[in-house]
Amino acid sequence: MTALIRVGLIGCGGIGQAHAAAAADCPGAVLAGVADARAEAAGSTAATYGTEVVPVEALLDRDCFDLVVVASPPATHTDVVEPLLRAGVPVICEKPLEVDLAAARKLVAVASETGTPMTMAAKFRFVPDINQARELVQGGAIGKLVKVEVSFAGCVDMSRRWNADRTISGGGVLIDNATHGVDLVRYLAGPLAAVLAVEGPRAQQVTVEDSATLLAHTSSGALAQVDVTWSFRRLSSTYLSLFGTAGTVEVGWGGGRATTVDQPGGYDFGTGYNKINSLRTNLRAVLDALAAGGPMPVSLADALAAAAAVEAGYLSLGRSAWVPVEEQP
Repeated sequence: MTALIRVGLIGCGGIGQAHAAAAADCPGAVLAGVADARAEAAGSTAATYGTEVVPVEALLDRDCFDLVVVASPPATHTDVVEPLLRAGVPVICEKPLEVDLAAARKLVAVASETGTPMTMAAKFRFVPDINQARELVQGGAIGKLVKVEVSFAGCVDMSRRWNADRTISGGGVLIDNATHGVDLVRYLAGPLAAVLAVEGPRAQQVTVEDSATLLAHTSSGALAQVDVTWSFRRLSSTYLSLFGTAGTVEVGWGGGRATTVDQPGGYDFGTGYNKINSLRTNLRAVLDALAAGGPMPVSLADALAAAAAVEAGYLSLGRSAWVPVEEQP
């Protein structure tokens, strides 16, 4: 009988809870321990998912843990992830890798130096509807891709959350939500060549941007638009739109719809977005890669490219101009 892969978790906040749920019910894996600087959060998570609270140092032991998911705030990532890499413990690190591109590059350099597998969590890449949309684009079903639109919008009071503390998060809604957005654009339309970012009016009492739009030219020639906000909701459930010369694909929280060369009248597809399922699929893909000794499903080049696009976005905000995206490591 194949031994279960022992997964550890560092960080028991909102996204950490989702990772815990995914790992606790992932075939071939077991949630073997959780850690958090807040004892109450760690204890609650451990009780919910039938595991134990362990000190962070215990997660460095390869005899006890085969993989660690890091879901602590971005400013902690280097201090948390580097010891794991040096101990030879593979890591799934939540986005963004760090608070800026320079710090992200240093962390990737440690992974390269040690040879320890590391990847960035990218849940939207593992949504079945997204992958069906990608197949339609790559198969030419909507003709030449002209524009990609991504919209992550919601009303969330950020006044007391670390995500709105630049020293912890690296910025505001751009680094928080547009990291997913630019990664999705790259996944569907290829690398980004240049970006232009515009901040919306601040609706909350925070010192960072709470609404922004990022435009991008992709290397494939498509235009991309990533809208992110913590301060308003959209009536439409669509969060991804792909516009081609011969059709359109829309992906929403409840499913997708497409018009294609073969079916110009349109049809519905997919089952919608489920955060836990996508994180579980992400985890399973990482476990399969580790077992096969193959590349991670989301490469460190992908993670750095997302960081480079976001950093270019912040430079664009300051300059009010298009800024090239530096994708090389």
